[in-house]
Amino acid sequence: MRSIEWSMFEGTEWEWGQDWLTSLAGRPLLGARPTEVADALICIDPVALLEADEGVAEEAIATLQQALNQISALQQVFIEAFARAKDREWHLGQARLTEAGQVPLGSWTADDFVPSMLAPLLHLSPRSMATRVADARRVVNDLPVTLAAALAGDIEPWRVSVITDASDLVSPALVSQFETALYAARPGARDGGLGQSTAGALRARAHRVAARIDPDTAATQARQGRVDREVRVQPGPYPGTTTWTALTPAGRSGQAWAAVCDLATEYRHADPTLTLAQARADAFLDLLLTNTQVTTTVTVALTDHTITTGALTADNALTGTLIGDHVTQLLTDPTTRLRLARLDPHTGATAYLTQQTYHPGRALERLVRARDGTCRFPGCTVPAARCDIDHAIAYPHGPTDIRNLHCLCRRHHGFKHHAGWHLDLAWDGTLTWTSPTGRHYTTHPADRRSNAA
Repeated sequence: MRSIEWSMFEGTEWEWGQDWLTSLAGRPLLGARPTEVADALICIDPVALLEADEGVAEEAIATLQQALNQISALQQVFIEAFARAKDREWHLGQARLTEAGQVPLGSWTADDFVPSMLAPLLHLSPRSMATRVADARRVVNDLPVTLAAALAGDIEPWRVSVITDASDLVSPALVSQFETALYAARPGARDGGLGQSTAGALRARAHRVAARIDPDTAATQARQGRVDREVRVQPGPYPGTTTWTALTPAGRSGQAWAAVCDLATEYRHADPTLTLAQARADAFLDLLLTNTQVTTTVTVALTDHTITTGALTADNALTGTLIGDHVTQLLTDPTTRLRLARLDPHTGATAYLTQQTYHPGRALERLVRARDGTCRFPGCTVPAARCDIDHAIAYPHGPTDIRNLHCLCRRHHGFKHHAGWHLDLAWDGTLTWTSPTGRHYTTHPADRRSNAA
């Protein structure tokens, strides 16, 4: 086991050459900053770290969590720094356009583009990055107590996120009062006054504080929640499964849940081998499909390989992958409509088709959407069906055919034209984006070979 030189930590009890893993048990890291501990530990062979006893491991876990808390808070500070720099750049650009007698760029702002600029850097979707940017801006600008506690390593990123979300439930003028009231229970405590609250308990407490501080905004938010009601579906964690997420009014949602639970109880009485979770899943789908007629269209994608091997899989970007008997059942259903597509054997993209007009015809539009699958900006998952068809090289300098067309959601369509990024669409559908700082990001067409019939 390696020893570490700890002379960098002023005020610590350990002398040079001591074995840190042996000396740490039961002791605080006096004077050692958590980030310094993390930096030193990363230099140790992980096999040696696995020899740590329970006390050592517990102390290391707590100390490293403090380091994670601090690093996460620092990242939020730099996200805000990046956003402010883009704000300045944007306003200067708008001013130059005005001075030149040109029309400023409509309603676009730097906030529309910052998430998409940072998303590829962190391998996130622009939508997820937009949430990260909004949270960072709120914490740094409006929640000074929370930021200080996070930078000190006292509160974890998930608790910061809970506080940030709850602060949206009060008007901007009352955010300071909200934060003060939230921490008032234990002023001056090392944990920032939050105690040992888990994320769930802290969320409930923060919502109560928000409703007390600003009941009018809480009522408005409740009404907005009813306006924003939605249901989403995405591929599940296992092949052949999906995950549903719903935002619905609490009253009707409670009634729906009661209906699912009641029917699930009947299913378990009829079949005791069912678990409660399984019975609820079956009841949910059965209730949803009652008195509903569904027509399914299946696109059968063929390559030379799948024709000879007879592979049977199918894919839907929203509901996941179907395999084996599920595909056979779908294809033999008399209500299922079939569509054939031949895939390029080298790239897996849908085969070439061309049309020389500005607006692609229906066949070409369908081909572009089938090839791309989603918006082609790095990390964006907006389905191609909801995207614009954009020319990589502006028409008429670039043709209206599959080699020059790609899918972009409305946000990234505007992003391409106004944010200073450049793109290059290769013949095989590979799209390369270049940021204003020279970073390159590549996206590829949807490879459907694994889904070919």
